[in-house]
Amino acid sequence: MATNVEAIRTVGERDGRRTGDKVPAPGRSAEMKEDDEDRRETIAREGIRYLMWAGSAGLFALAVYAYDCKDLSVAGVGIVVAGAALLIGGVLGLLFGIPRSVTAEHPSAPKAAGSESEGGAAQKSQEGTELTSYLPNTHLEQIADWLTKILVGVGLAEISSITLLGDYLKSGLGGDRIFAVSLSVYFVLCGFLIGFLWTRLYLPIVLRWSDAAARTLAAKVQKVGDDQQDDNEALNLGFQQLNPSPGLPAPVENVLKERIKNARKPTQNIIFRQAAKVRSDNWKDKNIVALTVPIFEALIASDSTNPEYHGQLGCALKDLERYDEAWRELDTAVTMHEQLKIGGEGPWYKFQRAVCRIHLDDNFKKKQPSDDRTKQQIADDLKVAWNSDLEEFLDREGQFLKDWIVLNGLKGAAFAKDWVGGAVAA
Repeated sequence: MATNVEAIRTVGERDGRRTGDKVPAPGRSAEMKEDDEDRRETIAREGIRYLMWAGSAGLFALAVYAYDCKDLSVAGVGIVVAGAALLIGGVLGLLFGIPRSVTAEHPSAPKAAGSESEGGAAQKSQEGTELTSYLPNTHLEQIADWLTKILVGVGLAEISSITLLGDYLKSGLGGDRIFAVSLSVYFVLCGFLIGFLWTRLYLPIVLRWSDAAARTLAAKVQKVGDDQQDDNEALNLGFQQLNPSPGLPAPVENVLKERIKNARKPTQNIIFRQAAKVRSDNWKDKNIVALTVPIFEALIASDSTNPEYHGQLGCALKDLERYDEAWRELDTAVTMHEQLKIGGEGPWYKFQRAVCRIHLDDNFKKKQPSDDRTKQQIADDLKVAWNSDLEEFLDREGQFLKDWIVLNGLKGAAFAKDWVGGAVAA
């Protein structure tokens, strides 16, 4: 089949060369159409410019005529008559030039995409971009059609009455009926051609822009509605996750994460604050703390640069005794706080990181002092916590933390002053 197509193409090109015709290259039709359109627009603009010069020439003739009549009022009346005739002609030109909709009533018009099924108003270019080739059907178009037919009919029937117009205007134009009729007809024709060309050249562009703006606005409104629906689903799933009910099934974790990840920032902030509060208020209940983990993971998937997301996930994992994972998240949160040079929960995350390091220290598990590097890292984090008025959290860890301080000979350190005291076991 491909061979036959190539053969036909070769014959066509050969015949084209033989007859001297040019065979258009594939993909050139769109460029040729654009060139033709540009050429038509250039011609239309030049035509409007020439008509403007023609109007100026008519005014010059009026000035010469008024000078010959030696009556300044003739010039004033002539300008008013010329302006009125120009305006009337322009309105008629606009009525004749208003673009028509591509509908079933106009089978000769180019078929629009989707017109067979919906009477669509869009036409697709070769690049696949949806274009609007006309103004969507409005009553203005029908009114213009009716007025055009009425005016043409009345004008043809009453064309003989044009002499009456000359008799009516001649008194103000020096008594010359021929000049009065000529002036009126001349400027009506100039106005008609200017209005017609302007309407054909610029009005379709304005209408296409308005269609494109309407589609863009509709798309934005639709997106806002979709975003609001996504936010509502994320809030509902987050509430169900944090407040499990025996009568309701727990949200599917993948769906929960996807909805929270795709929610807008204000909605994510609400879910984050709720999850952080639930984790903080129920840190001793591992079952409840475990409910917050998927939420923090979804928030990190949405924005991995937020240190609070990493810090809260690290705290939750620490309460679940998943110390290795918790240390990585807390270390990430602390590093981000230091790089961004912000305070906030930084000291709290350092304290939690120190607790994780102690739990992960093999020497402490064997009731032995930590190595110098680990000891220094843990001591530095604990000092920050002590100097940030986190004594209550130091107490919360109980004997475990005090045992590490005594085991590593830090009982007399400034951060441990009056804290370990007599509470340390012998």
